[in-house]
Amino acid sequence: ATVAVHKTVLDITGNNPAPGAGWTLGAATTATAGTATSTPSAATQTTPASGDVNWTVAFDKQTSRATVKVSETQKAGWDFVSGSCVVTPLSGSPRTVTLPGAAGADVTGVAPGDAVACTITNKPSAAALTLKKQVDNTYGGGSVVSDWTLTATGAKTITGKIGDPSVTAAVVAPGTYALTESGSPAGYAAGAWTCTGATVSGSSVTVAANANAVCTITNASKPGSVVWTKTSKNTGGQLAGSEWTLTGPGLPAQGVVVKDCTAGPCTGPDQDPAPGAFRLEKLAWGTYTAKETLAPAGYIAAGSFTFTVNAANAGTTLNIGAQQNEQQAGAVLPLTGGLGSDAFLLGGGALLFSALAVLGVLRLRRNARRAS
Repeated sequence: ATVAVHKTVLDITGNNPAPGAGWTLGAATTATAGTATSTPSAATQTTPASGDVNWTVAFDKQTSRATVKVSETQKAGWDFVSGSCVVTPLSGSPRTVTLPGAAGADVTGVAPGDAVACTITNKPSAAALTLKKQVDNTYGGGSVVSDWTLTATGAKTITGKIGDPSVTAAVVAPGTYALTESGSPAGYAAGAWTCTGATVSGSSVTVAANANAVCTITNASKPGSVVWTKTSKNTGGQLAGSEWTLTGPGLPAQGVVVKDCTAGPCTGPDQDPAPGAFRLEKLAWGTYTAKETLAPAGYIAAGSFTFTVNAANAGTTLNIGAQQNEQQAGAVLPLTGGLGSDAFLLGGGALLFSALAVLGVLRLRRNARRAS
């Protein structure tokens, strides 16, 4: 009888079969009736470039029989795919014995003149890796997931847009891959990579053999922020107490009242606790108008200004600068505050009028006594 074992190897995707060199294959013969001698006597051989190893089994008589245990020594980083042996006798029909794994199986009833032809197939251990993109347009922007290109670089590099076959259940070798993205539109910030079915650390993912890893990154539109100050046109000092109405995207039609926060923590729209300083945060993309509706005491309202949050400046702080107020005419504002001169004039006039009225009443009474 003859025993031939062939090694076939596939690529990591399970395609492109080729002969496998350097594999240890076994065909251990045990006589079950009479005697059976295997040549070479060694139960294992290492495959050459052809992937083929062969044995002959000599029996002492035609009625002798043998069992041949066909197997392989599994290599690290490889998976057993399939194995089978076809036994073709001198007469009669061929029969097939399936090898369930690298440990092989017994081919029983081998008789003189039988030809036993076996094939064992392996492929490199692999994993599936999928890259996904999510987009959060909470603060504005119209970007979609296909605007970004996703890449995993390692033993094999995969790159593409979400949903592309190149980055969807892509077959990769086990190992560590660097995760990156490109093509990000302006005004977006990348979040952290998250992965299921694998171990992620920062922007690296380690994929185990036979794993099904899915890695996702979310990009969100950045909010805008704006600052300005309220100052005296005469002194340049900051003035506390002004109020504004802000209108813009996502705000009520009548706008939002912005009061000067003068001590922290600030609970209203103004997040700057310094008197006369304003900072608005988490603004959606679009154009805003801020109108002063209440000026600091003793000053005239300064009017309004307009600003725009867009992809180019999202994530930064727009500095509108100082919004100056002119002092009301005749106003006197000591360091601790004070009343305007008009108030003093009115008060003095009222006092003088009262004194004259009292004097008139006394004079009338005196004249009345003299007449009586």
